Amino acid sequence: MKAVGRKRQANWSLSPHWWCWSLRRFLSSLALLAFCAGGWSTKAATWSDDFTSTSLIETTTMKFNAATGVLYPTVQIQGWNLGSGGQVTNLDFGDGRHGAFDSTTYSRFGTVVGSTVTINTEDFCQSPSDASCPLQVTSFNLAAGTTLIGTGAKPLEIRSLTDIIVAGTINCSGADGTAMNSNNTVVSSGGTGRCGGGSGGNGGSIVTEATNGTLGGTSLTRAGLGANTANASPAANNVGAAGGGGGGGYSQVATGAEEGYSQAAVIWDSEGGNFDDQGFSEVGGGSGGGGGKPYSGTDVANHSSGGGGAGGGGVVLLSAFRDITVSGSVLANGGNGGGTTGTLRAGAGGGGGGGTIGVWAGRNLSFPLSGVISAMGGSGGASGIDVADAPTGDNPEQGKGGDGGDGRTWITDNDQCNGATCPAGENPPFLGVDEGYVRSVISAFSVVSREIDLRNTAPVLNSFSVTASLSGGSSITSEIATSDQTGFDPTSLWVTASSLVGQPLKRFVRYRLTVDNQDANSPAIVDAVTLDYSGHQQNDFAFTASCASVAELTAPPTATLNPGRPKLPEFFRSRQLGVFMFLWGLPLLLVVVLRARGHSRSRPRLGLH
Repeated sequence: MKAVGRKRQANWSLSPHWWCWSLRRFLSSLALLAFCAGGWSTKAATWSDDFTSTSLIETTTMKFNAATGVLYPTVQIQGWNLGSGGQVTNLDFGDGRHGAFDSTTYSRFGTVVGSTVTINTEDFCQSPSDASCPLQVTSFNLAAGTTLIGTGAKPLEIRSLTDIIVAGTINCSGADGTAMNSNNTVVSSGGTGRCGGGSGGNGGSIVTEATNGTLGGTSLTRAGLGANTANASPAANNVGAAGGGGGGGYSQVATGAEEGYSQAAVIWDSEGGNFDDQGFSEVGGGSGGGGGKPYSGTDVANHSSGGGGAGGGGVVLLSAFRDITVSGSVLANGGNGGGTTGTLRAGAGGGGGGGTIGVWAGRNLSFPLSGVISAMGGSGGASGIDVADAPTGDNPEQGKGGDGGDGRTWITDNDQCNGATCPAGENPPFLGVDEGYVRSVISAFSVVSREIDLRNTAPVLNSFSVTASLSGGSSITSEIATSDQTGFDPTSLWVTASSLVGQPLKRFVRYRLTVDNQDANSPAIVDAVTLDYSGHQQNDFAFTASCASVAELTAPPTATLNPGRPKLPEFFRSRQLGVFMFLWGLPLLLVVVLRARGHSRSRPRLGLH
């Protein structure tokens, strides 16, 4: 036999150049598919709070404005002075819970009949024991020609997160007492107090004695007294019976209530008590006037029941974060006592005391078109005794009811609205030394967030930014505390945010702002906080009781992920890997197998012939 010669064995394996070419093509294809499917870079994400609510804030010493979406420093009336030195009073602009007040929403606040809106101030109480039940609005606009009448025993307090516009009339004045009645058995009722003002006493009849008015504020010693036996009226034989005294007002000395008058024009101690409190340490209205005494003398034609006492003026408090414009009227006057325009000879009712009006604007207060602010005491009613018994002017005030004491007003803004900058429509004017000005408190304030779940095990902080308005040397310091455990205590973990930029954080984060306000006129205002970071979205898994299965723990999406590209491990866990293997891996494997088989057939064989 003859041995057959062997061929070279180099073709037993594929060429190294072919392997390199195939590997390069495989890797470039993998890179291209990975790039198209999401690439190798990490996802970018942001977490932000634009302060449309305080749900993401744990604690803050700043105030929150839901209408404008900002945090701002405490606002005060500073430097007001009644003669004992400058003082401060904090202002509250509310939380806006009742929404906007305007012509489209009047019916949401009260009853609308024609151009009159009637609001019961007690409807806005959180509890019956609340001393104040404010309307907390995002804005307030009372249109021209519209009258808002306040009723109820609580003040009418309007707090606005933006502006207040009063083009119509806000009326919390006390109602007038009922006039004398020619039937002296009929009771003439007293006028009703509004918005916390006291009510007037009933006039006396030959069946029922006159009654006293009621208090408008707890510090008033008494309301106007009715002309009756218990109050020792000096009137004799019911002829020219004295009128009731006017109700007391919250004001300064020399503006108090007036006594009623007897037949001989002799005054008697029937006036309501006065209380000097221009600084509003107590908020209350004027008291009601007392009722007048009936007449039942020999002059039968002029028999009459006493006039009713008038209601006291109530309380109107307006405060706005921005501007207040009054081109209409804000009224809290005492009502007028009931009397007669004829010859009826009973005693007249006392006038109601003036109430309380406060108007405070965070920015500017203006009174175009001669806007009016008035809390004056009402007039006592007149008696016909003046006509019957004093035709020549002798004792012209016989039987007259006493006038009510004047109330108090206080209006100011950030440039100290006073006689030089505000019109003469304020009546009575602020009687203290200085009404002060609205200013933001110069101090440091803090804001601490709730826990933020970034859903990343090691997110890298790209930036931490605060959108704010700063002037006059005001500044903001930002700090971050981070932990891999939820519910962590940040006390010892605070680090300046700028020092963490470019550094990995842990999954759970909290921030703290220290806002140092140094400008009382243009305070530091915080609009938003934004945290930008890089990292892949992390899903946590926990084993369940079933065999070889896992359950995903769902975490709340506290961060908004921006479009990005997943890391390589996430790609290899995805369906994209299967697509890749089918489109590229399988054909490549077939090529390799076929090439290998082709070379296998060309192998040299050994044989005998």
